[in-house]
Formats: sequence, structure tokens, C-alpha cells
Amino acid sequence: RLKPWAAMRSFAVKSENTEDLILDYELLDRAAAQNKELYQVESIEEFLVTFYAMPLNAQIKLLEFTVNSYSEMRNTIDMMLEAYLDEDLSRMYQISTNFIPQKPENEKYRQTYLKHVVKDRNVVMEHYMRKPMREKKTFIAIGALHLYGDQGVLALIERDGYQVTRMPLERI
Repeated sequence: RLKPWAAMRSFAVKSENTEDLILDYELLDRAAAQNKELYQVESIEEFLVTFYAMPLNAQIKLLEFTVNSYSEMRNTIDMMLEAYLDEDLSRMYQISTNFIPQKPENEKYRQTYLKHVVKDRNVVMEHYMRKPMREKKTFIAIGALHLYGDQGVLALIERDGYQVTRMPLERI
């Protein structure tokens, strides 16, 4: 009874056999513990709209690719972590679609996936980031894939007149 996109997303949840932290939740917990003012950069409704707007045939094909690549998911997650620690957003972006077989006929599905899951959401996130950034110093946490490229949140912020300064990752 799930929509194909919802079934596909269910494969991406944290494994019950790991004690790995989910960074989003960890940052949210820390901010709440420090009584920080919290802003949403995407509502659940806006998140859902991006998937509902995706053509049904693409949802079905992407679900098929996800199911077929399930056995490689742990390897993909490890590759994403390695690229993240190497601060290589370009490689992360490429790895994010590893579940889609590298065939010319699949390129339309890769582009559809990136449009709906990353690029369209970047515009929404950047829009909601403007108000708190205008009012005060702001810490904003979003998924690293949303930072990459000329349609990424960083590029959108710069086009809006903000100066972006890269800070290297500090390894503990």
C-alpha cells in the first residue's frame, strides 16, 4: 500500500543492527539541549510534494533499482562516509545514485531522482534559510548532498548575496 517512493525511502533507514548515530538527530538533540531556537528548512508537506511530483513510472523504476542494489547498500554507505570524510561533495553526489545501473537508458531516471530528491528541495531549503540568516548568526544543518553544485544550497545562497566560507572538517 506504500507509494513506490515511500517504499524506496524505507530501504534507507538506519539498520537495527548498528549503534551508528544519525547525524540529523544528534544535531537536533544538541541544539535542543542548548535551548537553541530551531527553524525548519523544509516542512514534511514540502518533502512529500517533491516525491508526489515525481512521475509514477520513475518512482517504480527507482524502487526496482533500489531493491536490486540492496545487497550493496552497506558498501554504498561506507563509500559515502569516506567521501564525506575526504570532504569530496562531488564524489558524494555521484555515489548517491550508485543504485541506478550505469546504462544510457537509465540516465533519465538518475536526472529525475536528482531533480526531485536534491535540486527541487535545495530551492525550498534556501528559501527558509533566508529569514534566520538575515536576523542573526545562524547554524544550519542540512544533508551534504544539498550543498553540491551550481544548483546546491551554497550556490543559491551566494546568488542571494551571501558570502560562503568553507570550513574544513575537524576530525576527532
